[in-house]
Amino acid sequence: ACAAVRRRAAAAVGIIALAGFAVLTGGEASVVRAAVMGGLSLVAAVCGRRYFAPAGLAVAAAVMLAADPLLLRHDIGFQLSFAAICGLHCFGEAFSRRLGFLPETAGLRRTAGETLAATIATLPLILSTFGFLPLVGPLANLVVLPLVPWAMLFGALALAAGAINPAIGLAAAWLADLPLRAMTGAASLAALSPFGLTMRPGPAAVAFLYAWLGLLWYALVRAEPIPIRWFRPPLDIVIDEV
Repeated sequence: ACAAVRRRAAAAVGIIALAGFAVLTGGEASVVRAAVMGGLSLVAAVCGRRYFAPAGLAVAAAVMLAADPLLLRHDIGFQLSFAAICGLHCFGEAFSRRLGFLPETAGLRRTAGETLAATIATLPLILSTFGFLPLVGPLANLVVLPLVPWAMLFGALALAAGAINPAIGLAAAWLADLPLRAMTGAASLAALSPFGLTMRPGPAAVAFLYAWLGLLWYALVRAEPIPIRWFRPPLDIVIDEV
């Protein structure tokens, strides 16, 4: 009973921390989505249930759209965030398996697979909104993604230390600024690259591209492989002589 109470208390503290983090970061759609999904995972752990990420993503979308239905049409951050997470869950593992030529050192193969999955899932939205996708974007993500946990860690330390001692909080903030500057630099270099895909598809083309992505998901994840059978000539017909 005591262990259950401790788990509930820890989950409650975690949910409050996630809500506070979402408020402190300005309530961006991607942060709110992550906070809702994180809170759901904590609730599932306390209740002894297995957390199912696609269901958590659907609940997060329902909660956010109930609060502001216009997000679906006017907030590109909301659209890109949910498209990227859908891509990760639909294609991330399948792409990682097919990138066997990459080493598994420091999770490089998994990171590359998830980066490719998120890029493909957000490609129609990026092209329809911005009209350009740098081809070096996936390479920039390989640099940015490992730095995200460090930026979040030092940022949280800066907030906690700043509440106790402003000087210590400033030092932690300086440490958090280092990975943030590296992430910004990598994104800026990728944006300046002249090599990219340039087009601005309309709504019908975007719908067609997502329909194609649905077929790709089925081919990679759900469809059974078709065995290749060599051509066999018909059996010779032997006619008995009378």
